[in-house]
Amino acid sequence: MPTAVAAIRSRAVRVWTRCARPETVIHEFALRVHVSDRRATLAQLRHVLDQIDAGHVTVRVIPVDYEGFAGAGASMM
Repeated sequence: MPTAVAAIRSRAVRVWTRCARPETVIHEFALRVHVSDRRATLAQLRHVLDQIDAGHVTVRVIPVDYEGFAGAGASMM
């Protein structure tokens, strides 16, 4: 299983570095949900911030109280 995870991460890195500057849209709830322990969640958020600071990605966050955005009620993946 660890090999499969490493392969997926490696592919994701290749996709991210191949694009000039990908844009990601994240709902605020996705940033607030704790899927793992606190340390893992903080590490993931730090990684996202590091990618933003390095200029590798643009992240837009849809606020919780914003209604009617395109794709509301449907999966964006």
